[in-house]
Amino acid sequence: MKTQRFLLAGMTVGAVLLAATSRGADWPQWGRTADRNMVSPETGLPDLRAPTGADTTFFTSEENPCVKWKVRLGTTTWGNPTATGGRVLAGTTGPDRQGGAVKCFDAETGNLLWQLICPARDFPTPLRPEKYEKYSPWEYLVAMTGQHGWVICSSTSVDGDRAYALTQRGEVVCLDIHGLANGNQGPFLDEARYKAGDGQQPATLEATDADILWSFDLWTEVVTRPADTFSNAALIDGDILYISTCNGIERWPNWHGKPAAPPNPDAPSLIALDKRTGRLLATDAERIGHALLHGQWSPPSLGEVNGKRLVFYGGGDGLCYAFEALGGVPQEPVKLRKVWSYDCNLPEYKGIGVHNYSLGDIDVVRDGPGDKEAIKRDVEKHRDADGRLLAMSEIIGSPVFHNNRVYVAIGRDPRHGPGRGALHCIDATGSGDISQSGRIWCYDQIDRTLSTPSVADGLVYAADLTGRIHCLDADTGRCLWTFDSGDETWGSTLVADGKVYLVTKKSFHVLAAGREKKALSSVRLGADCTPIAADGILYVLLRGMLYALQ
Repeated sequence: MKTQRFLLAGMTVGAVLLAATSRGADWPQWGRTADRNMVSPETGLPDLRAPTGADTTFFTSEENPCVKWKVRLGTTTWGNPTATGGRVLAGTTGPDRQGGAVKCFDAETGNLLWQLICPARDFPTPLRPEKYEKYSPWEYLVAMTGQHGWVICSSTSVDGDRAYALTQRGEVVCLDIHGLANGNQGPFLDEARYKAGDGQQPATLEATDADILWSFDLWTEVVTRPADTFSNAALIDGDILYISTCNGIERWPNWHGKPAAPPNPDAPSLIALDKRTGRLLATDAERIGHALLHGQWSPPSLGEVNGKRLVFYGGGDGLCYAFEALGGVPQEPVKLRKVWSYDCNLPEYKGIGVHNYSLGDIDVVRDGPGDKEAIKRDVEKHRDADGRLLAMSEIIGSPVFHNNRVYVAIGRDPRHGPGRGALHCIDATGSGDISQSGRIWCYDQIDRTLSTPSVADGLVYAADLTGRIHCLDADTGRCLWTFDSGDETWGSTLVADGKVYLVTKKSFHVLAAGREKKALSSVRLGADCTPIAADGILYVLLRGMLYALQ
């Protein structure tokens, strides 16, 4: 089965944009603020160094004073935490390892306040587009096992007393931050039936259940058909919520060398909803679905450029887009106006072609049809001098807006294997196709990545899939140092309190931020997440356990 997968402190970009960002030092959304920069102004955070002996031994001991509390989440947890207003929220597995859940904890004690139980949903297999009928079999992961196994992968966004999440069922839900403890607020009043699951008798509700205010079904309302699963994070701008539809295209080994069918290429990729009601306000008109490489999981970002608010979106076609933010709530749905687009795939990455997108996958060599040795020889033709595969990638992490620039990297679902990536610095003031005119610099010594960069103090920190952190000069793109963790990572760097934090599949690393490389500690506990900082606490998921560290 295939795997899934920031505005700097003190920066002022106008009253409207500030209204979309956090107050104080909370972390209310993916990237903390609307520009998705993985940086926090928090201080006094732990470096996790043991006073004596091994860091891991000290960290896991009962004597470790850094652990304020810890709580066990589900067996599978990919939903990155958010923390604001004395609450910590995280997406995880549902009861009995079925479906998903959003859990809300008390930030002081770690006690559960409420949870949204999201039962598994039986998706029908979409009709295969006619032009692809001669290619078979027609297998669709979301309809088979995807939403049962992926659980909630999304990071919840909190705005005031409302929380917004994308479930594995394909629903954008608005939740009362207080749960049902203060009553069922409505207009959605069918929480008992929702909790029980499709076709089941209504469940008994408790004070620790979530209060759903409204729900928008991506599957039926905009007919999106994702690859693997639904995963994204809502961007709030005033009364408007932007989110990716996750529309995608499945990739299987037996499709190697053949056109892969997008279930619905005409579905929009980026939409806007009224955050108060869930009403559809706008969709993009870029027909990204006709040029998809695989999935679309990049959470959109926001920035102000020359007095105009722009929404930045990493497309599943490998292009970074800038759209004009809506100036208000329209009476009828409108089309988002594109300001510019930028192709993040370098010309030398396009030699394989979309039909052979999966070339290099371990599954193609192991399970694909045809001569395996011929496939291996074909792969070798597309490697660079260092042995890295040269092939197209999409954008999975968020574009980061900082000082009229956008920093964005390309990568792939890890199942498609390692390969050479690219980290771009784009001039956000242009218009039209700015693939050449908008390029400030491009760093191509990074591997494919799922990560969102951190930009702080004139430096850019970015992790790649192989577990390396790259530290670059933000103005020139010159690499100052790299740190090789030796383990695959799906997470992003967090820069806070003069430190760089990174979680890999096997370890939690802390380095000193700055132009010189200096490793501080390494705890041999890993996960697939990104640490966050809020109100003097570092929150991190390690081996299914959510830690609050002080």
